[in-house]
Amino acid sequence: MLNSKLTKRICAVACVLVMALSLCGTALTIDAFAANAEGEEYNLQTLATTPVGVDEEYGIYQAAGKYLADTNKSITYGDYKEGYLLGLGRAGYPVAEGLYPGYYDSVKDYIASNGTEGNYFNSVTECAKVVVALNAIGYDPTNIDGADITPQLSNFDSVDGVWADAYTLIALDTKKYESDAREIYIADILLSQLDDGSWGWDNATPDIDTTGIVLAALAPYYDSDEAVKAAVDEAISFLSENQASSGAFASYGSENSNSTAMVVLGLSELGINADTDERFVKNGVSAVDALCSFAVYGGGFGWTDNTEVNDYSTNQAFYALCSYFRNINGQNRLFDMTPEKNVDPEPAPQQPTDNEGTPTPDSSTVKVSKVPKTGDKLFIF
Repeated sequence: MLNSKLTKRICAVACVLVMALSLCGTALTIDAFAANAEGEEYNLQTLATTPVGVDEEYGIYQAAGKYLADTNKSITYGDYKEGYLLGLGRAGYPVAEGLYPGYYDSVKDYIASNGTEGNYFNSVTECAKVVVALNAIGYDPTNIDGADITPQLSNFDSVDGVWADAYTLIALDTKKYESDAREIYIADILLSQLDDGSWGWDNATPDIDTTGIVLAALAPYYDSDEAVKAAVDEAISFLSENQASSGAFASYGSENSNSTAMVVLGLSELGINADTDERFVKNGVSAVDALCSFAVYGGGFGWTDNTEVNDYSTNQAFYALCSYFRNINGQNRLFDMTPEKNVDPEPAPQQPTDNEGTPTPDSSTVKVSKVPKTGDKLFIF
């Protein structure tokens, strides 16, 4: 039996179903298992006419993890897939046996061949991505075959732009690394805020995605820095005011999963529940509801609809949902990779199965577009 919260959500997001029907002729479904509030399992495929619901969100999260794990058996440095490692690692999703060691070895080999002490990567942003990814999958970036890559994060003279500031600040705070540059990155971010409370990838054009990642970077300082708090509060108001009536967010005129995911990420890192906070619920549809409305049947997320899987959208949606679930379960933030503080974690999303225990569905049957379709101008996690 569906729990009362799910029943309430079904009614609340009826408009999402109407839009889905008008766009593709079918309701959003997902072939996966989830548990309701009483711990009973039910097959989400039986909810074929049900829009995104409370428990279905976790099933969608499971299925996205399966898709990413199935389609990424090997990742090496230079593949620009550090974000995939971030999501899978922080979710604890079962992956191919050699995935994480293979990435670590590729980083080690790159450093041995190209790196110099204190300047191991071509840019500080590249170093930041690697630091975040290695921490997420359980490796120590301060000892990569004897090399400590974290001091490069303090080379603020070579950091240019709000995205780079945000990435580098996030990397520094994954394990609270010592750095005299931390305050410089924070100051640069605050100075880059636009008059409407947003941030832009070009420091001039208001951008939802950029604002989301900046909120994630500033989250650790919200309670202790009054200037940060004021800036973040303005940005939250900007995001709330720019949420579409569908609950989603748009970039360059198109409502899409990437922008919506970045908002869910930023809010979750701040400890804001993007599913229940009234500032981010429009017409009964929350930002989390809207994000899940882009889920493609069988696993993965589309970019502007739920008809075709987009790798990049799936990546961002997955780690945004990971941040969301960590927040509502009282765990460390997605980007806080210090030891957990006496919290019983939510079980890692497992590979969905059918009633006989057979893994399903086969990801190889899903149409995939590997070209990122997003308004972002810089590579993001």
